[in-house]
Amino acid sequence: MTARFRIVHFVPDPFTGMRVPVAALIQGPQGIRVVRAPHTLSPGCVGGLATWHNMQGLVQRLDAVKDFDRLPMSMGPHVTLDVQRDVPAQVEDPESWVAKFILPQRPAAPGDTREVIPKGPRREDVGYGFFQSWKVERYVHRHFKGETLGLQDEYAGTISHAVIGTGEIMLMEPVLGQRQDVHRQVERISKTFLAWGRLLERMHAKGKPRFVAYVFSPPKTALPEVKQFLSAAEAEVIDVEIPNERDRFISDIRRIGLTNPANSHLS
Repeated sequence: MTARFRIVHFVPDPFTGMRVPVAALIQGPQGIRVVRAPHTLSPGCVGGLATWHNMQGLVQRLDAVKDFDRLPMSMGPHVTLDVQRDVPAQVEDPESWVAKFILPQRPAAPGDTREVIPKGPRREDVGYGFFQSWKVERYVHRHFKGETLGLQDEYAGTISHAVIGTGEIMLMEPVLGQRQDVHRQVERISKTFLAWGRLLERMHAKGKPRFVAYVFSPPKTALPEVKQFLSAAEAEVIDVEIPNERDRFISDIRRIGLTNPANSHLS
């Protein structure tokens, strides 16, 4: 007889439809057996400690289940049975196979068990990903410190992205408009642009510096403030969600980059 199994789901809130696999019923030559999931969600993931205790109690009560096709009505709406599936015929130990390959496993990496929400991606990584998606990353210098211009950067911070051409330099900083720290981002960018403007002027660098803040998903109310704040640094503000602005921005990167003899082979 080929063994069959049905996943048992805990439903923290029947109205949302969220399901958590907590065990499985297995029917085989030796009757019905219950296999518990090697790993279950923590209280914070299922709605609190009371809900978690309710889940654990229902899992314990599964040992008394005798019917493969339905659960006792007394278990209520917080436990459901999934569809019937067959265990592969070549599997000799159905219980171990279901526990290992079907039910949730404890994360192997220690960091995966932490419930602290990780920080979002860095601004410069989001920006470089944008250049990659538009296939202009080959022209873009990351973490620019002025080395290609023979400058020292101890007077100014690092620029996230730069395009160096013949007679034109474009220094670029991304702005993540949906983050709560958008004003802090813009303040930092403004200071960096102002410092680099003074440094390039003092060093009599070849090529006119052009400062660009390119903004992702800006709220309509925030964009005018971003433009006003960066006006002191004479920076352009480009909303990459607007096709015309984005296309012009990408075209300028490609055009400036191709004027650099070092990039001539990229044309």
